[in-house]
Amino acid sequence: MNESDATHADNDAETRDNPTNVVQRERVVDSAIRSCPAALNTMVSEVPWVMDSKGRLVWVHPASESLYSCKADDLLGDASNRLRYIHAEDRKHVTDTWSRLAKEKRVELEYRIVVDGKKTERVSETIVSLNPDHPGHFGGLTRVVTDRHHLEGALRDSEAVYLSLVESLPLSVLRKDSRGRIQYANARACEQMGKPVEELIGRSDFD
Repeated sequence: MNESDATHADNDAETRDNPTNVVQRERVVDSAIRSCPAALNTMVSEVPWVMDSKGRLVWVHPASESLYSCKADDLLGDASNRLRYIHAEDRKHVTDTWSRLAKEKRVELEYRIVVDGKKTERVSETIVSLNPDHPGHFGGLTRVVTDRHHLEGALRDSEAVYLSLVESLPLSVLRKDSRGRIQYANARACEQMGKPVEELIGRSDFD
């Protein structure tokens, strides 16, 4: 690199690192993100944020606008700004969990939020204490788990129907794992083997 190139490189570095230019670039990026919430939903599956020890958000990712259907700035400040979007029945659970952060440093929770005053979404959050440079501040990730919650409910219902069916069959039904150990036995199987289900679980044909 000759002296002229080195001079240009130094000037570029100074321009790039100038605080004013850094702020301007951040504003451009922030504006671009806010202008395409649909694309943002595809790119960002988790909404990061930072709150203080009183539950006040001090920063939140613009992706929150798609999740809460409001301006990100509307969530900042007093804890009530975010709590109003949390389902009334879940607010105490959320605030009680926040209060544990001083001791536990990391918590996980699930709760419901109400979007546009009518649509309910279930979200899960992981909240951790930030490094010592930011005492009393916590970072969190919020993700929508509504579909997963519905799927888990459907699976539970399906399993209940299955168990009800096999318990009513006039046949012995056993379910074993890959090692041949009993994982489930219906009432008829227990009757024929002369043992309660508690004694059959975990046993194999060789026990």
